[in-house]
Amino acid sequence: MLREPQHQISCLTLKQPWASLTLGWKNLPIKDCENRTWQPPSIKEVWIHAGKSWDQVGAIVVGNRLGLDFDPTDFPTGQILGKVQITKVTRNFDSFWAMGAQYYKWVWANPQKLQQPIPARGQQKIWVFSPQTKPYLPSNSADGYAFTSRYCEQCEKDAAAGPEGCEILALALAGEQPEEAPRQLKLF
Repeated sequence: MLREPQHQISCLTLKQPWASLTLGWKNLPIKDCENRTWQPPSIKEVWIHAGKSWDQVGAIVVGNRLGLDFDPTDFPTGQILGKVQITKVTRNFDSFWAMGAQYYKWVWANPQKLQQPIPARGQQKIWVFSPQTKPYLPSNSADGYAFTSRYCEQCEKDAAAGPEGCEILALALAGEQPEEAPRQLKLF
């Protein structure tokens, strides 16, 4: 199993179930290519981020071809799951996962899952994740509160702003549990 990276990495957000299928899910064939209308930048590997969206139509079509009924609750979201090598980019690739000739097929190899997925907010296209910007998880992270920056989206204050800063976020960063949990904190 792969360990968490210590340097900046290039990521690609995929809807589920595609993110998990790319890295191997149960005994299903590994999704060995990604279909895109654009070519990737000159990179040799990409880290796979599971977005929060579920591709219902695609999951039904592929599920029918494989004789399965995918359950969205079986798939993690909002996390970097692992990485793959980009071996070539072509319009012609013979694979169960390849779509029409109008798409570039990013041919993947050597899928590796992380030992522990990394919570992260996804983005479009290729984006950079740095371990220095990973989420701050308060000691009560079992409650599901995670902060992707030192900025609290509920009260719109920065934890580092001293007495005028966000008390909830400052406590969480210190590993303490706030008396009142945020009600409308945006999670990744």
